[in-house]
Amino acid sequence: MIFRQALPAPADDQEDDLGTLIAFARTSPLTDGGCWLEMQNVFGHWERRALIFEVADPGDFAACAEIASRAADTNPARRYRCNPVD
Repeated sequence: MIFRQALPAPADDQEDDLGTLIAFARTSPLTDGGCWLEMQNVFGHWERRALIFEVADPGDFAACAEIASRAADTNPARRYRCNPVD
């Protein structure tokens, strides 16, 4: 599991890092069946917050759904969802 965290770095660096992570997720056999944990921001846009992969039991999507549920319990003002790695 890889979590994206807000780091004190310039926005361009953060975007480059996210782009690298997305490229890895799309091309690596490690992330087959993986999914993204996404959070809806205050503008209504969905942001990728974590990459969930290689969870043996109960599986990547079930693990993501559990994390999304717990995140929603902790922060009910936000919406969370899981999407497959594309």
